[in-house]
Amino acid sequence: MAETTKKGGAGKSGVKRAAAKKAAAKKTARAAKTPPVRMVAGKPSRRGPQHEKAVNIALQGGGAHGAFTWGVLDRLFEDDRIWIEAISGTSAGAMNAVVAAMGMRENGAVGARERLREF
Repeated sequence: MAETTKKGGAGKSGVKRAAAKKAAAKKTARAAKTPPVRMVAGKPSRRGPQHEKAVNIALQGGGAHGAFTWGVLDRLFEDDRIWIEAISGTSAGAMNAVVAAMGMRENGAVGARERLREF
């Protein structure tokens, strides 16, 4: 039995290596489950694990386009898988973008939908 230990059997160092591997595997598994905290303007982002896709949105101007983009924004905010990383626009699109951004800052997607309805 002493020979087996010298040749790489289950001696004390083998047990320690196995325990270290097991601990490293647990740590890796925990890290995989916990997404890293994203920082936005020096503050933690409210993006959650349910948000599968981040998008940047640019909205065009014009009265009819403004009404159309309001509906599109409402639908985007309704889908919890989408995270709006940035939003901008011109003319009517800028008005929608500002109202949506203010609502997002206050209460996330729910706040954005409420603000857009009030506007």
